[in-house]
Amino acid sequence: MANIFFIAKDFGLILLGSLFFMFYRILIIHLVINFFRVKNYLPVFLGSIPFAIIFLYVTCLTIDELGKGL
Repeated sequence: MANIFFIAKDFGLILLGSLFFMFYRILIIHLVINFFRVKNYLPVFLGSIPFAIIFLYVTCLTIDELGKGL
């Protein structure tokens, strides 16, 4: 679903695709935590920080570039 929105030329749809992608990643992390019965959430949290930082950085770069128009 997110990939379809990423190829659109409308800024709102690209932002929606980004939100769907983030929701999908959060859902996958939640399913992995439940499947493996993690007792300590600190390693999962620390492992998710680099992904979140890179994702937010790329999103901000995209918003800066696409904010001027396609």
